[in-house]
Amino acid sequence: MFIELQKYSNNDTKDSWSKWDSYRRTWGIVLKQTLERYNIALNKVLLIGPGNGNDIDIEYLESTFNEIILIDIDGEALERFLSKVTKKHKFSKKIIDISGINHLVKNLNIHNMEDDHLIKLIDQLQPSIKLDNLKTKYDLIIHCSYSTQLVSPFFTQKFIFKRQPAPSAIQKSITDLESRIHLLIFGQIHDLLHDNGLTIRFTDTFEMKYDLKNHSINPAGKRILEIMNNDWKNIDNILKPEHFKDLINQGYSISGSLLPAEVYKNNQFIHETTFILLWPFIDNKIEIRNYIVLASVMKKLVRNNK
Repeated sequence: MFIELQKYSNNDTKDSWSKWDSYRRTWGIVLKQTLERYNIALNKVLLIGPGNGNDIDIEYLESTFNEIILIDIDGEALERFLSKVTKKHKFSKKIIDISGINHLVKNLNIHNMEDDHLIKLIDQLQPSIKLDNLKTKYDLIIHCSYSTQLVSPFFTQKFIFKRQPAPSAIQKSITDLESRIHLLIFGQIHDLLHDNGLTIRFTDTFEMKYDLKNHSINPAGKRILEIMNNDWKNIDNILKPEHFKDLINQGYSISGSLLPAEVYKNNQFIHETTFILLWPFIDNKIEIRNYIVLASVMKKLVRNNK
């Protein structure tokens, strides 16, 4: 059930290549500016959770790097990604469960589970992630907007089905699990990066949803419009500390989008800069849905073993 939900999500957006063209070009600009600013080597790049690749500037990627490795839990999505490339000799793929919990929950039926039982289950989960099996060093590792899809959609599916928010106690358990997963991922990618390597974490952080039937906008979207003074030219206002902190305190960030502070406190990475992107995700007769994506550039800190 767990992997099936991941595959369903990828299959649902497999035909979004043309719809996401503007975002994909912006994604490429962010990558180009990062490479130019930090002057990193262009040999090997690892993409974590790229799925179908519809949100990724594949042309720029394959014209820039010598070797491109893709890892994802959904092999069919990776095949759709590879169908879009022209320099196939540069690419390779591996099927890896980035969440580290598929083997623990794959036979669970969340819909029939009582809330207390679900909380206990989530709290006891110990993810097992095996990125060290990649056995090589990378100049750059890119996180491809997978964080919000890691576990939250699976554990909240019965509430989504009922169009209800998940109870706060369940959401807290999910957040704690997401933190455990992220700490494992970043601990392992630290070891996979060259000493001068970078990682860029693209993640959809805020959702703006317009209900065209009821002519309404979700609370996060309404607040973001206020921050931008109803003008997308002011999108950078979201990153101003007072505005960003307010959005987080109001609970408007998407589950899984925020990294645990320990990633920095454990001296694994130093934050260099953050880009902000608009992702026009859906535009149909029912809704217009945009995501505010943050691309955080992080530099590996070399551990002193002396």
